[in-house]
Amino acid sequence: MEPFDVYTAVVFQTDTEVVQRRVDIKKNLNRIVEFCDRIGAYSMTAKPPDFPDYQAWAPVKLLAFPEYCLQGNALKFGMDAAVIEIPGEETEVLSEIARKNDVFISCCALERLLEFPKRFFNCNFLIDPHGKVIHKYHKFNMAFHHELATSPHDIYEEYYKTYGKGRSRLQTFFPVADTSIGKIGTLICHDGRINENWRALCLNGAEIIIHGNFVEPTSSPPRDHRELAARWGAVSNVVYVIAPQLGSMIRKENVKHFQSGGSLIVDPEGVVIARAPYPGEGMTSAVIRLDHLRRRRMDTGFNVISELRTEVYYEMFKESIYPPNVLLEPIRDSSEIYKKRDPYSLGVMKKLIERGVLTPPKGWKPLKNK
Repeated sequence: MEPFDVYTAVVFQTDTEVVQRRVDIKKNLNRIVEFCDRIGAYSMTAKPPDFPDYQAWAPVKLLAFPEYCLQGNALKFGMDAAVIEIPGEETEVLSEIARKNDVFISCCALERLLEFPKRFFNCNFLIDPHGKVIHKYHKFNMAFHHELATSPHDIYEEYYKTYGKGRSRLQTFFPVADTSIGKIGTLICHDGRINENWRALCLNGAEIIIHGNFVEPTSSPPRDHRELAARWGAVSNVVYVIAPQLGSMIRKENVKHFQSGGSLIVDPEGVVIARAPYPGEGMTSAVIRLDHLRRRRMDTGFNVISELRTEVYYEMFKESIYPPNVLLEPIRDSSEIYKKRDPYSLGVMKKLIERGVLTPPKGWKPLKNK
């Protein structure tokens, strides 16, 4: 496949309806198909009409869609019926778009893995221009207060035993796809608040990290974790960050703009080079310059990757904090995950206090398990 050093990346933000049945995904998916009918129009270098020999200097090569764009947010029980397989009938619709337009597509969905029945995983996947799923990343850090998906870390040994053949643990849990438009890694929502997740992808060779999406009240000013994470992730790892956000999430239990838009693309200097500064359906695009990135990484000045003092940092991680394998026991369905996680979360807080990492306030009493 011909490499592209200069190309356009497009981020979409969608108005997504939360589904309870798999068949209802089609409505959200059909809207995505409509977005993609005029892909060339999303670039300032689009091919003019009736000009067959025109060669765009930065053709559209990457489309990025946000977390939950197909199914909506799993904020309550009952999502199991809307979980999909990847690849599967829904991803084949996206594969056809990729083949038709000669583009890569990044998307996110709740996935069922045959090897781990009764669970589902939050998966960011990448489809190549041949329509093949070439990359899958399963969300590593869950937002404990509402997510029912399983983290690979929750079944750490079994996950690695199943998918880690011939690869290190770092490569297994934080995979990077080596493509004709650069080395691409992905993170999902709360993953972006953990610095080590960004660094894991960087040290696996990532040049472009696709990360989205945050919810209110943290995703817009004054907190704006969305932009904070994207810019710091970019500058501290010398990568491009592509951050698609949901424009809104439609369900009766939430205000419409619980998802507030604000999609971004950030360059390796931490500069926002594209922004959709509004909620609701939208898009934005920017030119990705791989040669610029690779030259920048060869400069030892402010090249934080080459300055890592790993011998000292290793000491921070010798002792486990949040333990692995906490959900190894079989479950009847995803609703059991809440009560199985709670005791471990409280135990971690107690451990951090004992180590002197955290100092509780006066009169503090630990929460008790429900």
